[in-house]
Amino acid sequence: MAANRRSQELTERLVDGFLQYDYVETWQVDASGIASALLDTSLPQIGQPYLITGVTTPVYCFQRTPRRRSDSQAKNLFDVVCSFTNAVTRYDRTSEGLPADQPENIVPRVDIAFEEYSEASPRAQFVGIFDQDTAPAFFSPQFTYQVPPYLPSPQFGVDRVIVNSANDPQQNVNKRSHTKRVTYWTWHRDWNSSWDDYIDTVNSGTTTISQSDKDGLRLRYSFDAYTLLINDIIKEDHWRDGKLYFRRGVVFSHNPESWFLQLPDQGFNEMLFVGQNKEGGATVTESDMDDLFGAERADYESLAITYPVPIAGLIAYAPTETRVAPAEPQLLNGHGRLIKIAPPDNASFLPKKMVYKPYTVTDFSALGIQ
Repeated sequence: MAANRRSQELTERLVDGFLQYDYVETWQVDASGIASALLDTSLPQIGQPYLITGVTTPVYCFQRTPRRRSDSQAKNLFDVVCSFTNAVTRYDRTSEGLPADQPENIVPRVDIAFEEYSEASPRAQFVGIFDQDTAPAFFSPQFTYQVPPYLPSPQFGVDRVIVNSANDPQQNVNKRSHTKRVTYWTWHRDWNSSWDDYIDTVNSGTTTISQSDKDGLRLRYSFDAYTLLINDIIKEDHWRDGKLYFRRGVVFSHNPESWFLQLPDQGFNEMLFVGQNKEGGATVTESDMDDLFGAERADYESLAITYPVPIAGLIAYAPTETRVAPAEPQLLNGHGRLIKIAPPDNASFLPKKMVYKPYTVTDFSALGIQ
């Protein structure tokens, strides 16, 4: 058996201002069998690190069978090829603009796309009721008055049917609507399976995404809390010098108005319960509830909103007049009544909004994204 270094070849070229080169060593092996050839200590071992002279990074060699020959020794001939290159692809640069010697040193890449779509959201976590000009607060609902007892309480982590203040389900509610999609690409030696849990979560604080080079900051986006939704996390496998690396893409959907569901409090029904204010200053009594819904009524009931229509020859609001349902949803006061009726604590007559949280809120810093 003989193992001889048959050739050494160096190829150099200038690419984008950097000297790139490929170096190849080829060993020809003449042996009675591959197994015995691999026992030769003078031969680079296939699948084991091998240091090429002048190269600090070990490479991995592979076996190559040369073109078939007609002599009887052809089956005993094969090559062991060891090669090294410092060539890089378009994005294989550090923040200094130099070729990256390890994938983890590659500068992050940011892709921006613009689109818009929506997704129905029949259930979410109830946060609270706010005036229309009031920003909602996560985890510490700032109510301007007592929440009606028939509405879902703010139990975080529990999805509920999305309703208005009269406890009627809201129809055709969309939880996704955005115009910008950002993908943040980074390289990692190991994949952390906990990253997958960040899909469908929203940022709890300001998130900054940036790209830099040796001359400084080239791109920077700063997104307010609750405006970024992680829509997807992409995993790509890459091999380099016999090592496995992962390219991770975190796909953000941006909603500048936050990922709260902020729905106007409106509907076609009014909620009635004992103690509720009536027009003119009186309050709803037990007798009123019995007259309307009977003695076996629930603690609250709802009536369809209707408008009186005067009939010719009769005074307005006469008992014989007809009533019609409104053509469009009417604004409610956050307590299940038309906005002209004050709730029990005399809150203002400002339009209200029902706020729901359809996604989990979390800190993105564990993803290496602040």
